[in-house]
Amino acid sequence: PIDDWTDLAKAIQKHTKIGHLAFSFHSFGGGMIVGSDGRELGEESVTKLFTKPPQVDKISFFGCNVGNRPVQMAAFGKLFGAKSVTASPGG
Repeated sequence: PIDDWTDLAKAIQKHTKIGHLAFSFHSFGGGMIVGSDGRELGEESVTKLFTKPPQVDKISFFGCNVGNRPVQMAAFGKLFGAKSVTASPGG
């Protein structure tokens, strides 16, 4: 299980290419809660964790309200060169 941001980054960076990266965490507008630590997707404490981000074609978020701040989602997607970043409505 992944219960902190560091473990999340380590698990993702084990890959060099990911076709579809899907996240299912408790969320808030533009951010996710990993374990008990809520962070905005584009904040520096998140982006600094990804020192060797894999190429990702598509990113999907399945948490409540994360899509309410698409600028944060776009910043996160840019880390991985993602062609699309989407969020499911509601939760």
